Amino acid sequence: MNDLAISEELQESIFIGLVPFEVICENLKKQFEDYINMEDENDYVDIFYTQLNASRQRLEELENDEFSNDTSKDMLETIHVKFINFLSKLFYERLNLTLITISSEEYDYDEIEYCFRYLYEVFILHAKSNFKIIIFNELKDIIDLDLDDSDYFDHIQLLVNDFTSVTMEPMAFLQLCSQEVYHMFEDGQVIGNFLKRYTPKLYQNEDFSVELISYITLSLEGYYEWKS
Repeated sequence: MNDLAISEELQESIFIGLVPFEVICENLKKQFEDYINMEDENDYVDIFYTQLNASRQRLEELENDEFSNDTSKDMLETIHVKFINFLSKLFYERLNLTLITISSEEYDYDEIEYCFRYLYEVFILHAKSNFKIIIFNELKDIIDLDLDDSDYFDHIQLLVNDFTSVTMEPMAFLQLCSQEVYHMFEDGQVIGNFLKRYTPKLYQNEDFSVELISYITLSLEGYYEWKS
């Protein structure tokens, strides 16, 4: 792979768009650090690839400028590889996930983009939704509905806090959250047991507990109405 050294100023002149490359990386890092209490919910993977494609298109349209077209393409390729290495490292360090095509000799850009988009959308942007769905699914049949309001809240809070002791396989988790990512694991495109690193973030955000319990309560009403 190309490994040209590119200054930040030159990088910005090659990689065009409203969001500089380094800002995309900085914001992705923040999102991975706290995907439960995330203030910025912009899809930075989509932003990167949108700007990458726009930059490629511009190179196709330009005559020889300050740099030769081939050199500019090499520089853009280097930025692309830099992003792939950066994001794959985030996925591994935060979630223990590895894309096989990156770690093998077959470096399939289309497959990498496809996996990145879905993994990021499911694990990071939809993290709250995942935990709501999973925890409700685990608790729906063991919640005591005959308690008064204060005891009921404490009861669910205790069950939520004990969720770390629930035994769940990664594939069972994915079946409830995303068929696309489930098939990536099933096909061997992505490997890694993400649950041990993924779930602890849930317990570092107390504000989410109230939101989670409200979701469980509302969902229970529909669940038991459906069962009856």
